[in-house]
Amino acid sequence: MKKIHERLLQQIAQLASEGKFGEAAHSASQEYSQIPVGIPTMLKYISDFYEKNDSTNQEIAEARDYFCKMFIVVYRETKKCNPSLSTTFISSFIDDFPNVDGSLLLPRWNSLAQASLAFKSVANSGDYLLIWQQSSRLFLAYNEFLNGLLGFLIVAWRCVENKKINPNVFYSPYGAKAKQF
Repeated sequence: MKKIHERLLQQIAQLASEGKFGEAAHSASQEYSQIPVGIPTMLKYISDFYEKNDSTNQEIAEARDYFCKMFIVVYRETKKCNPSLSTTFISSFIDDFPNVDGSLLLPRWNSLAQASLAFKSVANSGDYLLIWQQSSRLFLAYNEFLNGLLGFLIVAWRCVENKKINPNVFYSPYGAKAKQF
């Protein structure tokens, strides 16, 4: 992992520890530091995501369930064909795809989270121009995240279909990735 991405993870952890759930974030970081990086960490994240996510909002709960199921199924199916690729997929949030600099999802996820928080903070302000600006930023960050995620999903899908894996898909435009997927 590049130093800049390590610093980004440390910054996110620092902000989380200083926020509303600071004590919980601090204890969780200690708990996670004792788990081997990779598949065990991913399973712990998913388990915690299910336990700790506010399920009072049905739409958020359904999206969470769908995302987690999709992630696990893609991993499972890819592992059958190419175990090293399945590990690459699991690591996609914190590591680049081999020989594809800038493909990791962490910076895109961070931008999406920041845009979401910014939108949430102005949503009820009554300042329609500010709301429009933040919703535009959120929409852009959402699409940038999906653009990165689609590259990993297409590579995994092609592996499962026993088709040639072409890492150049990461450089394709968003529309081309969506169409291919």
